[in-house]
Amino acid sequence: MGVKALYRFFTFISLSVITIPTMASLNNADLLRRYEKEILGVWVSGDSMYIIVPQYVLYIPSKTPNGKDELKPAKYAYAITNEPSGYYFRSMRWYRIEGEGNNMCMDNRKFLLRIGPIKLFSYDRGGVLNKISNIEALKRLKDYNLDFDYIRKLPIQPHQNIPETAKNFNEISPSPKNPKGFLINIKDNSLPEILEEFLKTKQKIN
Repeated sequence: MGVKALYRFFTFISLSVITIPTMASLNNADLLRRYEKEILGVWVSGDSMYIIVPQYVLYIPSKTPNGKDELKPAKYAYAITNEPSGYYFRSMRWYRIEGEGNNMCMDNRKFLLRIGPIKLFSYDRGGVLNKISNIEALKRLKDYNLDFDYIRKLPIQPHQNIPETAKNFNEISPSPKNPKGFLINIKDNSLPEILEEFLKTKQKIN
């Protein structure tokens, strides 16, 4: 192999080494942007509902047989992070994002455990979140006994373990802390659009 051929060969190798990480980072950014749009909406696991909007995820717990909620609804900050084993939706719990489009789900049965610098892939007995349409969400909301004024005034609860480097869509990170070092809940006064839509429909019927 001549000198020119060797030079071209090493130039190609050098450009490849530089280009591959760049392409990977572009793909990562593209995926984060796609997930940012595709996770917005209503997700369910059994009777529990998770309404994800750009500012927070509203958790509406499952119902007891007498129609009352087992727990009060809550608003949580969230982020999406790229971990070695995939992309995760991180809020009150971790959910691994799987599939895409209409086949996308978020699986809480698979999560990461860290032991020092080592990350272990593990399983628990959590559930899977599946996305539903607004039409299906409006039907389900009829069965919930919700205090909409209470929900509107709920503060957003920061997640303790979302790093500042994570992809945040709620734009409230880094969260302020009180003198003892605990994260402060962020005041809010909003309802997700699907709840506003449900209230309008409800008022027309009444």
